[in-house]
Amino acid sequence: MVHLRAPELRSAAINGHAVDGRPRTALVLGGGGINGAAYEAGCLAALEEVFGEGFCRRSFDIYVGVSAGAIIASLVASGVSPLRIRDDILNERDTTFNFRRSDVYRFDLRSFLHTTWDATRRMASVLHAFRREGLSFSLLDLTDVLQELLPSGCFSLEPLEAYLRCVLGESGMGNAFSDLEHDLYVPAIDLDHASRVVFGDGEWSDVPISQAVVASCAIPAFFQPWRIGEHSFVDGCMGGACHLDIAIDRGATRLLVINPIVPFDGGPGRSSIRSLATGKACGIADMGITFVSDQAIRIMGRHGLEAALRACRVDHPEVDIALLEPSRSEPLLFVHGPMNFEARARILHYAYESTLSELRDHAGAVAELLRAPALHA
Repeated sequence: MVHLRAPELRSAAINGHAVDGRPRTALVLGGGGINGAAYEAGCLAALEEVFGEGFCRRSFDIYVGVSAGAIIASLVASGVSPLRIRDDILNERDTTFNFRRSDVYRFDLRSFLHTTWDATRRMASVLHAFRREGLSFSLLDLTDVLQELLPSGCFSLEPLEAYLRCVLGESGMGNAFSDLEHDLYVPAIDLDHASRVVFGDGEWSDVPISQAVVASCAIPAFFQPWRIGEHSFVDGCMGGACHLDIAIDRGATRLLVINPIVPFDGGPGRSSIRSLATGKACGIADMGITFVSDQAIRIMGRHGLEAALRACRVDHPEVDIALLEPSRSEPLLFVHGPMNFEARARILHYAYESTLSELRDHAGAVAELLRAPALHA
């Protein structure tokens, strides 16, 4: 396995072999909210800068995108150039690819007020039911009841679905999996059945791409679950960091994996985190509940990915994998939450520059992995 990691490179060998006489290649993109998508767009833009525009469209047979990665995977699979996304965002161009916060999520004040009023109105019947059953009603009971009456998420995914439908239409490839030249797979979690669904495959191949992507992006609590038919879906990352098995089970033996979400490591000799409140260097435990929770989620996700890579070495020794992710000592992607829109351009630029830096010395490793004829031109 070739493990690319900005700003360091780790290597280990796995002997791959061709499937049906030719290696199948896959691009696998993990989650990470708005800023994870920005990181992936920056990495892919750097790859196109080095290997030529169109690299991402020519070099892969399979695209797998989970959560925010599903947004970028769907655009690239539809023929959108990551260099164009990069240029439009960094130059603040008034184009559909320079997406705005309102394209992803908006606070629906009318819906919030309606839900709040409805919850208040229904409390009388709840109290009556408790008295009828002879049950006491404590403050904890009130908290549980209110939680049940409130919405299942802070924001709706309707704006993102409408945005993607528009963008995919402009790309000229349409909004159907069958319209694509290559395979695109988008995993999401069926909330009621606690099982993974892979859009773009089997009975789920007729779902519009825009709906599949938002189903995979439904971060619990932040977004409301996305409903398709009788099924409610939440973030595909709940079932695994990158879902490598989707590409491998469909014959890919050469994978380029981009994982934007890594835990922060501020050990000796590394960068430190500075408190947003005081500006002083501090530990994660001193930064409050959200940072501690975020670090815990990142640790679990990264350990899950490491376990998947170890299993791949044992079960699929024919598979070669390049893993590209941020440095664990870079605080930029940690101090700004995944849905912090203001950091988007800085993270995209960081991903672009750090990946370019790696490729100056290790472009041959990626070229060898993908065995794409265009790379050797």
